[in-house]
Amino acid sequence: IFLFVSDISLFIVILFIYHKKLINDFKKYFNKDNIKDNLGDSLKYWGIGLIIMIISNSVISIITGGEIAGNEEMVRKLIKVAPILMLFEVSIYAPIVEELIFRHSIKNITSNKYFYPILSGLIFGMMHVMSSVSSLTDLLFLIPYSALGVAFACCYRKTDNIFSSIVVHSLHNTISFILLMVSFKL
Repeated sequence: IFLFVSDISLFIVILFIYHKKLINDFKKYFNKDNIKDNLGDSLKYWGIGLIIMIISNSVISIITGGEIAGNEEMVRKLIKVAPILMLFEVSIYAPIVEELIFRHSIKNITSNKYFYPILSGLIFGMMHVMSSVSSLTDLLFLIPYSALGVAFACCYRKTDNIFSSIVVHSLHNTISFILLMVSFKL
């Protein structure tokens, strides 16, 4: 209950702060004349990030003997305990809050087309990994998380529309959630 209340509170604050940006970008992204191109850009960058993430996770799995990231382990436990809450968390809350913080806010700090995606991706990766680092090998998980963060940042930089990264971040997390739920049932 505490997690839900604190997340809803932060979510409301973030929506309040960025409501004009969200409304404006939503209208542009989902405009019937642009939606096909916008989705195409989003899916292209997500696909590149996903391929790098899968390859790096496979190599890390070999190196670590099959260990998964601590963040992933925690999310799996929470999904088992509170699946409905976690569906909201991973499909709606995290994509909106994380994209506004790690993409939009960092882009406001630096718009350098090379530095911005790297900085955004590394901070995104660190925030997903640092809470569960217990050995140096845990730092290897920075690679897949950061790869996806860089891909999302490149997508946002190209489109200048936050929904380009929110949509694929939500898609990524929702597909992962569904796959985990199916694996739990097997």
